[in-house]
Formats: sequence, structure tokens, C-alpha cells
Amino acid sequence: MRFLHRAFSGDKASEKLLLNIIADVNKKALTLLNEYYAKISSLRLRLNGCLEDYVKPAAEKELIYNWKELDIELVKNYGNNVNFSTIINNIVNSLNLFLKLMDLYLQEKK
Repeated sequence: MRFLHRAFSGDKASEKLLLNIIADVNKKALTLLNEYYAKISSLRLRLNGCLEDYVKPAAEKELIYNWKELDIELVKNYGNNVNFSTIINNIVNSLNLFLKLMDLYLQEKK
């Protein structure tokens, strides 16, 4: 902001207009960040639900009944070291880190 102030110190009307535009853009960006934070958080919760369902005994599975068959297809296509539990867990961990980063940024803005 100091740089902008120096760049437009000769024209107060232009400076004010530019600062208002920047404030509007920042406000809209913050709104979008909050909105997408909620969506990403919801995705993380749903993936956690899938992970919980994955580890249940076959008779108790509620979301996907054929996890075993899906794992077999996954192994056929990608090798023995892969299963849906590992994939979902990695995604959830990445989302957790991303949400923590967003938390830091959003807390700073409040």
C-alpha cells in the first residue's frame, strides 16, 4: 500500500478509486476463500466417512459394499502397493494440511 500511495500521491481521486477497487477485490476474494474452505472441509469429512466405511466388516459397510472388488481392480491397474484406504488417507491428509494453511491465512484476515 505504501508503494501505491507514493505512485498516486499526485492524484488523490485516482488513488482513492484504486484503493476502493483493491478493497472490493480483497473482500470478494475473502468471501470466495471462506466459501471454498467450507466446501473443501465438507469433502474431507465425506472422505473420512468413506475411510471409516472401508475398514468396517463386510456385513456393516454402508457406503460402498464392494470395496474388495474395487481394490482388486486397483491392484490390477496400478500394482500391489495400492488400495483405496491408502489413497483416501493420503487425500485426507493433504486436505488437512491445505485447510490448516487456509486457517492461518483466514485467521490473519479477521
